Amino acid sequence: MRVFIIFLVLVFSLQSWTKAEEGLKNLKEFDLIIEKTNSCGITNTNIEREIRYLLSNSPVAIKEDISIEAMYVRPTILEFKDFRCSGYAAFEIWGGGYMKNSAGVEYFGKQSIYNKGFIYSSAHEDFRKNFLDQVIGTLVKDFIVAWKSVNYAQDS
Repeated sequence: MRVFIIFLVLVFSLQSWTKAEEGLKNLKEFDLIIEKTNSCGITNTNIEREIRYLLSNSPVAIKEDISIEAMYVRPTILEFKDFRCSGYAAFEIWGGGYMKNSAGVEYFGKQSIYNKGFIYSSAHEDFRKNFLDQVIGTLVKDFIVAWKSVNYAQDS
């Protein structure tokens, strides 16, 4: 019985995750918002350059003007006295518009269409390259795969 309940929880959670990604359908341009960071050799410029480079080979583009959909990156980086750095990056796609709450009240707000995070830790001298490649790079590549799975899905 316990295995069956765990199975149901997994099925429903994966199903809701898939439906959330449906919000990516037909979206091709996003604002890019990066929370300010300057630690362990990581700057906003490094992160933005990595994201723009990876997106340059995809149908997804960064807009320079304000839109309702935004790509939001929140890096949190800690530098320790033992010459180690640890970091977490949250990668989210936000959408805005009119929504209804559970009581049926309509409001204008934002919702998360897609989100993932990644934690990484290493020696200070390796951190910058690996954080950009393995954390930011992986998050952007995973997003591109999710975007393509929704936008290039075969109609059944």
